[in-house]
Amino acid sequence: MTSWTFREIRNAVSAWVAALTVSLSFSPAQAAPAEFLGDTRFEMSGPAMWLIEDEDTELYLFGSVHALPPELDWRRDEFIEVMNTADIIFFETTTRDSSDDFLAFFRMGIAGPGESLHDVLDTDQLERLAEVLADVGLDLESFRGQKPWFASLMISFAVMDMQGAAAEDGVEAWMERQLSLDRDVRSLENALVVAESFSELTTEEQIDMLMDGLSDEELSAPVGENMLRAWMKGNPDGLYRGSFREMSEEQPGVYEIMITRRNTQWAETLDTLMDDQPGRILVVVGAGHLAGPESVILMMEELGWEAEQF
Repeated sequence: MTSWTFREIRNAVSAWVAALTVSLSFSPAQAAPAEFLGDTRFEMSGPAMWLIEDEDTELYLFGSVHALPPELDWRRDEFIEVMNTADIIFFETTTRDSSDDFLAFFRMGIAGPGESLHDVLDTDQLERLAEVLADVGLDLESFRGQKPWFASLMISFAVMDMQGAAAEDGVEAWMERQLSLDRDVRSLENALVVAESFSELTTEEQIDMLMDGLSDEELSAPVGENMLRAWMKGNPDGLYRGSFREMSEEQPGVYEIMITRRNTQWAETLDTLMDDQPGRILVVVGAGHLAGPESVILMMEELGWEAEQF
């Protein structure tokens, strides 16, 4: 893959960039370890879903993976039924948002004086980056002027494509193609939220995020089969212990921005929906947001709601 159209990248942003945790936590190098897959409590029944309800609102939460191998059959009958009958569907971000939002996202990735890759990486890091880019058909010079977090995003997109997992085969992209234009599809957040959050990271944190994705182990490993199996078993604990716990320990600043802060904001939004919005609502967010001690599920329970996994 040597070039992308704006539409291709915009689609990837809306379904995948807004949860960069695909590259940070669902990476091949951080796939769920085998001991979690052997847990007999979890049959291969399909990705986890939760229901929160009161007298006039049904709120379904579905944990997605934003980039998937095309041959994976992840579509549960229960999920399809809810998708087809929901009054409102929420994604992290949707392709139906204004193109201006996504153009602004890309502008946020442009570095100021002294902040670009060529300014902040040392010689060894630049050489390693050039090697990886050449392997995926890209050139280091084309990344001149980009912030490290933005370059990490673009490179992860290319590497996952090379490994056989594409945003176009991810949950959200598939759903967007199925949903007619008259359906009520909304975003939980603006695409700029993530860009603004990543811009808050220190230069060192951005460099660590970028270089962590360039390890030989991560680049040579197949798409995370163990992670996908844990996801398909509906095992959120396995996903957290195998992926997100490592992220929280090794990149706490990134974890705070990408997981904890966003989950807190989303839980507040969903709490308001439960109080004010009757009907059937489907919320589709990255599976990592529904797992672990800072999950949206636990935050909703702390707000007084009961979430039933099925």
